[in-house]
Amino acid sequence: MSPSLTRRGWGALAVVAGSIVIAVLFGAGGCGVSGQACSLNAVVIPLTLGVVAAGIAAYRSNGPDPERRPPDDGFVGEGRTVRLTFEANAPVTGSVHDAVPDGVTAVGNRLETTIGARPIDYEVTYDERGVHRFGPVSVTVRDVLGLAERSFEFPLVDEAIAYPRVYELAGATRTELAMLAGSAPEREREEFDRLRKYQQGDSLRDVHWKTSAKQPDDDLVVKEFVAEEEIGDVVIAASAVDGAADAMAEAAASVAIHLTKVGVEVGVVAPDGTVPPEAGLEHRTRMLELLARTGPGEPPADDRQVADVSVDATEDGVDVSVGRLETTFASLAGLDPDRSLAERGKGRDARAAVARDEVEGSGRADRDARSARGVGP
Repeated sequence: MSPSLTRRGWGALAVVAGSIVIAVLFGAGGCGVSGQACSLNAVVIPLTLGVVAAGIAAYRSNGPDPERRPPDDGFVGEGRTVRLTFEANAPVTGSVHDAVPDGVTAVGNRLETTIGARPIDYEVTYDERGVHRFGPVSVTVRDVLGLAERSFEFPLVDEAIAYPRVYELAGATRTELAMLAGSAPEREREEFDRLRKYQQGDSLRDVHWKTSAKQPDDDLVVKEFVAEEEIGDVVIAASAVDGAADAMAEAAASVAIHLTKVGVEVGVVAPDGTVPPEAGLEHRTRMLELLARTGPGEPPADDRQVADVSVDATEDGVDVSVGRLETTFASLAGLDPDRSLAERGKGRDARAAVARDEVEGSGRADRDARSARGVGP
């Protein structure tokens, strides 16, 4: 963009113009009586030279070259930091505005500063799930007197993903947990050995519910085998009517993460894609990415038919079913069925189901993995 005068520059120009008018009206030949003309010259000449010099400096400015370190991926409700750095021949006074998308709240992305002197950090909070694109960067540089400026817009765009909220299934009854755990087809096992007390890390599929119900202290009892093969996998089919995609994504993500924590390989089929059953942190991230991106609708009929767990979201809520057994996601997560998922997420840690040490700092690695797969910038 061509250079232009700032408000201060226009004020200086107005002073110059007014001084010239006064000089014409009252005479500017020599330094007349009382030296009035000399006084005007002492004002007009420096201001004129200053405005001209400011315009030339702004015109010759190429603008600083920005780079952005985008925020790490995270869950809805989490905060992240964005960093802007500028490569410039010398620090320059001006303003910076880094555009942020809808669904993200930013603090400090528009400011007056000395550009190029140090990195600029600002904070963002993910308000909605999805792929959020940051940019472009708008920069306005000014001369040292603040009389002229020149604006630049750099088409620097980066993306970050906000995963759906993941709720711990804290409200699930034993019957409901058994229903979910039983959705994984059991591969061939060796001979049953004995019953023993539940230990942390044991799969809920091995809980002997009838014996557990008779325990005086509500302790769980699990079956132990002489040897056993790997637990089978589960496919979750997620669907939603218009306006219920966020609820679908949060429920499907919560069930998927719960099943992975009890040792089940999980896959997801959604309206906008499929992630086959697998295990591991990278696979968990792929499921969360799919559920962050997907919109309303239904998965292909063939995929839905082979699914072990169905998550169906409507205006009335989210139903979770395994075969002929059915419950609500509100019941599984211990939520108020009369409130929306967004309202339920306020004021509580809705991400308790995902271990922080497995998620914090992984956004950069996730972004690199997406780039290797040709997804995103």
